[in-house]
Amino acid sequence: VAQYHEDLAQARALLESAGVTPGGLSLTLTYAQEDPAQAEIAAAIEAGWARLGVQVQPRPMRWRDQCAF
Repeated sequence: VAQYHEDLAQARALLESAGVTPGGLSLTLTYAQEDPAQAEIAAAIEAGWARLGVQVQPRPMRWRDQCAF
């Protein structure tokens, strides 16, 4: 089984090589507001990306409305 580890330095280097500067990327993450587990996952994603200087804005939406977004 593959073991993964967190390498923030490598992640920063990859973002930099893609032209992303710290604080220079903002993403919107939609999730189904009907599912509390998705809200928890969105919060974890937001916190993880923040460690790299990427702003993630979780946006709860009704499941059926996400496709139209």
